[in-house]
Amino acid sequence: MPSFKIPLLIFIVVLIFGIGFTFYTHNPRPKVRHQPVISENDSIIEGQGWKHIVLGTPNDEIMNMLGKPNNIQTFSDAYFYDYYKEGIEINLNRSSNMVDVIFFYNNQADRKQYSAFNKKTSKNIGFDNSLEDVTQKYGKPQKDFSGNDKGIEWRRLAYSNIDFYFENGKMVRISVF
Repeated sequence: MPSFKIPLLIFIVVLIFGIGFTFYTHNPRPKVRHQPVISENDSIIEGQGWKHIVLGTPNDEIMNMLGKPNNIQTFSDAYFYDYYKEGIEINLNRSSNMVDVIFFYNNQADRKQYSAFNKKTSKNIGFDNSLEDVTQKYGKPQKDFSGNDKGIEWRRLAYSNIDFYFENGKMVRISVF
């Protein structure tokens, strides 16, 4: 009789392990993504994004939140989802399929198809603010670009995780990266 108990015990252990393994592999744990704390006042958060449109979000989640883009631009290392009605363009990394940069538009000359995005940053800077307002709140930019394109004087103030683009003295784009 004792020789019968050992194989039965082994059988029961293997059966329990097999059931547990099968349950675990067929009911995987949901993927948990860190969601940054988004401001209650609907602000653009430097280095993060806006609402649930945040850096590092996979492309399929972007489509689940915003729907099919109006246009998709494809390049060798990146692609862009254009959401005209929302005033947002999203740059996705081709190898990771995750958000790298988010562009918020407000009447940029070569982006007239985008509706105006009328939110402000966490430092209360919006499209109605001047270049001086930006430098007062954000300090001296890490990089300061300027030029003239087709009669439009432009300037771009770049900080570590946000930049501001002006045309003829008016802010027309905020980018978060």
